[in-house]
Amino acid sequence: MSSQAPATATTVEEYTSAKSLVNLRKQLKYIVIGSVLTWYFQVPAHLTDALSLGIRTNWEARIAVIALSLLAATLLIFAHVILLPARGHAPDYLRWKEDVHLRSAIPALTLCIIAGFLSLLLTLSPLGAPAPPGSSLSTRLTQAATTAGSNLNSASRGVQQLASEAVKSLGLTSASNPSGSPKLLDSLFSRSPSSASSQSLLDTLHLDSLESLANRLGVSAGRADELSKAFAQLSSRAEDWAQGNVRAIGWTGALLASTGVYLLLFGGVGLLGFLAPDRAALAAGSKKKQF
Repeated sequence: MSSQAPATATTVEEYTSAKSLVNLRKQLKYIVIGSVLTWYFQVPAHLTDALSLGIRTNWEARIAVIALSLLAATLLIFAHVILLPARGHAPDYLRWKEDVHLRSAIPALTLCIIAGFLSLLLTLSPLGAPAPPGSSLSTRLTQAATTAGSNLNSASRGVQQLASEAVKSLGLTSASNPSGSPKLLDSLFSRSPSSASSQSLLDTLHLDSLESLANRLGVSAGRADELSKAFAQLSSRAEDWAQGNVRAIGWTGALLASTGVYLLLFGGVGLLGFLAPDRAALAAGSKKKQF
């Protein structure tokens, strides 16, 4: 961290240099590039999706909270440092170790930037982001079952059996629908007015209880409620993804998105510092006039 602090101080010095058009263009460029990257890679939607899992039970949501907390800390410390001249102080950014206002703020800012960027990158990356919700009922049932303790093979086999029974319930033959038609489940389920509810799911599958569904998917009866909650959560997320046209962004997208967020932050605070009055310079100028 100490090796990075001088670079941070130099960067801050650039933000608080003479209020020229070059400096203004730089801040606006950061804001535009950061805004485009943040919008294109749907950062708010992905963060909201991670937080929706709940911080008590999901580490992905906890990482998202850490990333947002460090982002907020970076914003506050950076704004504090940038706006020192507006509050009448004349900090020496290049000799920050000797400045009473900077010797603790610069290392803290450096730590927040590094840790915040890395945690945001992890949150948005395939490693830290929650798996995208399945767009089909069969996929979401399989995902919910594995979340509730079933293995993938048992869950997939159970879904196929439920699909086959749905085919038979409509009087279709296996010859007319040889695959068991998991897509048929989606067609039946979409007709329900409350497609994310457990009762709607049971009615669609002609089952009398959550325990029966759990048993068919290889989940123990004691975790039937967990299965139901996981399925409802996946259905809600799938609806949000569909409505917002959310897409997975991968490692490259996560890196560019994280860069965009911090460019937007730096540009916004830099613009604020550009527009704020430099009371320290005004005070120094008035003293020179007196002499």
